[in-house]
Amino acid sequence: MPTSIEKEMQRLQEKYGITFAHASTLLISYPKSGRTWLRMMLAKLMMSTYKEAKNDRHEIFPSLHDSYKEVKARFKEDYKDLNIIFLHRHPADTVISYFKEMTTNTLSGVYYAGTMSECLRNERHGLNRVIEYNNMWVRKHKNFNRFLMLSYYMLHKNPFACLAAITQVVELPTIKEAIEEAIEYSTFDNMKKIEKGEGDNLLEHYKGNFGVEPGRVRVGKYNNYHNILSEEDIKYVEECMKNSLISYSYDEEQDK
Repeated sequence: MPTSIEKEMQRLQEKYGITFAHASTLLISYPKSGRTWLRMMLAKLMMSTYKEAKNDRHEIFPSLHDSYKEVKARFKEDYKDLNIIFLHRHPADTVISYFKEMTTNTLSGVYYAGTMSECLRNERHGLNRVIEYNNMWVRKHKNFNRFLMLSYYMLHKNPFACLAAITQVVELPTIKEAIEEAIEYSTFDNMKKIEKGEGDNLLEHYKGNFGVEPGRVRVGKYNNYHNILSEEDIKYVEECMKNSLISYSYDEEQDK
């Protein structure tokens, strides 16, 4: 009898016309945390390591923005058998990126007419919402078969180590050349070219907005809110971050 994980994975595959190469793992992240960038790397890595994969109809595993409670509801009593790759980004940088997207297009929702300061304090998609989302995943990480926490900062500083860690979770061979090719494929310059219709877009059929229109690929920065926000907003961020179970600095990140 199929497990609840097998049933839900089959439903997702049928919904999006995608076959998951490793259908017991999820990539989890809050929106604007670097998911598309990582998925580009993983798509290229999959093509080198899963011989049966076809780039237009396979994804290494599902990528969701679900909360912990939503994952429990989606996969029911078997959810603890899942492997989780949890990608997070500094909450202030996440909100800033979300604000920029919501004020330039409506692909991810309704156009936002408020200010940056208002967005930071918004109950639905502001700073505290991101912190609460991340905190819950940190608190519940022991409830899964395997749980790997990666940050946007780590993707910048050492993408090779991040991809190598993921191969260990999904029990793939850690092939140096394949990982290096995946990193090169997902560079900013190449993603900009793909966005313009040049080159092979391995995310063409995947769930998401990449490649739908130009201008969505930006030079992502980590811990950049100090250079964008007002002094008042920075104080607000620092006060809210006292409740974060993940601490951030310009050079390193660690669990409290």
